[in-house]
Amino acid sequence: MNQNKLSIKTEAQLVTMRKLGRFTREDVMRKLDVTLQHAQTMVNRLRRRGLVTEVGTTLTRKKNACKVFMVCDKPYLVKLPSRQKIWNTMRITRSFSKPEVCAAAEVSMGVASRYINELIRWGYVRKVSHGRPGEVGGYARYRLIRDTGPEYPRCSPMSCSDPNNNDVRRIKEDELCRG
Repeated sequence: MNQNKLSIKTEAQLVTMRKLGRFTREDVMRKLDVTLQHAQTMVNRLRRRGLVTEVGTTLTRKKNACKVFMVCDKPYLVKLPSRQKIWNTMRITRSFSKPEVCAAAEVSMGVASRYINELIRWGYVRKVSHGRPGEVGGYARYRLIRDTGPEYPRCSPMSCSDPNNNDVRRIKEDELCRG
């Protein structure tokens, strides 16, 4: 895993700071609607990574010196969510086993297994062979049968939303277990 990659949340924070141009921690606090402590933590974390730099100071209304920051032009990579990496791997390979997905998407077996099982439940993936437990390469094979586009389907136990076609499906009341 590349530690230089940013999460989508951090990327959004950085975009907001870039729109501000020169900013103080208080500006970040107001713009992102967070506490001052959270804003300080965000700015300091990005500063340690070399994405934000201090460019000077300014005086506040209370005549206190306040540090002014600016987003650097340093290139950075956005870290994709695990499910997006799994979805991309399945779209490329079409037929796969869970260990193959884990290796290609750089995720744990548990994360891959959980997402593949959810996609099976919602009709995106089908199990094509059961495999032979105990043998080398004896893993079950799966096939992607509904490739709706580049964005991964957001699946949960009760619903599945697909941003590629703006489709949201929910479990019907009669399918719920009443116990």
